[in-house]
Amino acid sequence: MKTNETGSAIGESESQVDSSPEANCLAVRRDRNNAVDALRGLVMIIMALDHTRDYFHSAVMSFPPEDLTRTTVAVFFTRWITHICAPVFFFTTGLGAFFWLGRGHTQSLTSFLVKRGLWLVLLELPSSDSQ
Repeated sequence: MKTNETGSAIGESESQVDSSPEANCLAVRRDRNNAVDALRGLVMIIMALDHTRDYFHSAVMSFPPEDLTRTTVAVFFTRWITHICAPVFFFTTGLGAFFWLGRGHTQSLTSFLVKRGLWLVLLELPSSDSQ
């Protein structure tokens, strides 16, 4: 007969399940696509570099990073590479919707995407007035 860490007897079905806090924290969904998650993570890092560039290079505030007569290679590259971020975000959003649709969530996917689109439009309205 098997026993757990407290010494009480456990059945065969319980002995095969690891219920330790470490196992619960390390539980990973097996149906996620790691390549899509890695791509999203890479794009987030690139965007973080672009949004924090001004704090690390004070001269960037005095001229546009695309001005080839005044910029450095690093500053120009960090600004240039961020132009691919928005298309990649849209691409990975479409991939996520495709994967979710593949699992049979047709009706819930439609309502989720419509609600998300409406929220994005509503959130964009105040910022478009200030431009």
